[in-house]
Amino acid sequence: MFGIPAAVLPAISGATSLAVETGRIAGASIALLASALAAAVGFLDSQRRSQNQDRQAVNLLSLADQTRMTLLDLKENRLKINTARDELAKILNRQTALLRSELDQQYVPKAPSPHG
Repeated sequence: MFGIPAAVLPAISGATSLAVETGRIAGASIALLASALAAAVGFLDSQRRSQNQDRQAVNLLSLADQTRMTLLDLKENRLKINTARDELAKILNRQTALLRSELDQQYVPKAPSPHG
């Protein structure tokens, strides 16, 4: 919401300050407003960013657990190689979706289920 004004106002401030000698007060005022907007952007959006990062971390840890379980099942001959390859391909697809931030409910990793 405040991102674009926070980016544009410093440019206006600099141009105003350089354009005319009397523009320094206006330029300084605009610069103060821009810094206030930038601070607001960082503060107001921080909770959402934090929640998204927490969700991303949980999802990636779940994928790592799924990968370990699939590889363990393969190693202990509880999975055939083709089945393990298919499972790992699904995990990689989910990882790609997570890293692209295109996660939706169909990609939410579930707890590893016993293969057997």
